[in-house]
Amino acid sequence: MSDEHDEVDEGADAPKTVPYERFQRVASERRALREQVAGMEALKTQAAELPKLHAERARLEAQLGLARAGIMDEDGAEVAMLLHSKLPEDKRPPIGDWVKSLRDAPDTIPKPLAGYLSPPAAPAQPAAPAARPPSSAGAASSGAPVVSKASLDEAHKRAMSTRSPEDLATYRKLQAEFLKGNG
Repeated sequence: MSDEHDEVDEGADAPKTVPYERFQRVASERRALREQVAGMEALKTQAAELPKLHAERARLEAQLGLARAGIMDEDGAEVAMLLHSKLPEDKRPPIGDWVKSLRDAPDTIPKPLAGYLSPPAAPAQPAAPAARPPSSAGAASSGAPVVSKASLDEAHKRAMSTRSPEDLATYRKLQAEFLKGNG
């Protein structure tokens, strides 16, 4: 009888253990899952910012379109955007294209926008250079090239740096021509 009571079921009272390899595998899987969840949280944050980014992009594209169409004034841009927003949504072209089409057909420009889309003034024609009186030496009137200030300065620098008789003679010659041509 004592043999019956002395027998202990070792499987029931023994602590349950997990093999180390399985423990490592489960721990690494959990780590990987945590990293995936953290990555998903970052994506969720970025996705929440997308509507703001799309709105900012649309605003910048509208400003660029207006600038390309010739409306640089902030008030003009606001007027153009307001009038553009009143167009039927299904037939609404990009704002820059719309403004360009208005500029191409001036009779269709809405009155509030007319001041901002007035045709650009013709560039001022530069006045014709005044005819210079012929010099007494006749260098400028004879068709001989007039010496520029830059070429004279360059010859001076060269003559002063080399101090050679040839460079000094060239400088004196250019200086005389410069004075005759610009006299």
